[in-house]
Amino acid sequence: MHPAVLQTPGSATSEPTVHIVEPDFTGHRQRYVEWAVQALTEAGRRCLVATDGRALGRA
Repeated sequence: MHPAVLQTPGSATSEPTVHIVEPDFTGHRQRYVEWAVQALTEAGRRCLVATDGRALGRA
């Protein structure tokens, strides 16, 4: 499964946030999320990464 990237509208005073949902945050998937977040933040976008709590211990 590839990460789902969703963009939601922000409030009138904030920029939209890109949500990246990756439940299996291991191996190459972790690196892909890192690259996506790096590129998005360099482009001036706000990011939020969501994963399964069990995955955090494996990262």
